[in-house]
Amino acid sequence: MNKIKNIDIKDIPKIEKVLDIKLFPEVVKYLTTNEKCYFNDRCSGKTYAYIIKLILTYEGELSFYDMRYEGIGVDEWYDCSNYNLWFTHEFKEIRDKLKYHGGFDVVRMREER
Repeated sequence: MNKIKNIDIKDIPKIEKVLDIKLFPEVVKYLTTNEKCYFNDRCSGKTYAYIIKLILTYEGELSFYDMRYEGIGVDEWYDCSNYNLWFTHEFKEIRDKLKYHGGFDVVRMREER
């Protein structure tokens, strides 16, 4: 079973710089600890934080096909929304920035073989 680990607190400033964002304290807590974190509202960074953590700490390979059609990271992938496509697009964009501009080791994608 693949698992998602934590991100080193020392990497947070570099992540913020590469992504040109300032992470909320609750997002930093989620990224760097195993503690349960509660995000209050929409647009509070839940999905963004999950994508960052998935990209930097997932052990194993992922597939863009799985994200689009199997609902990786999606609670209700069958809800006929464009969430899967949005999630995949955001994932690719964030992953490319962290890999090519930040020099981070990122999750391997099966399509990259």
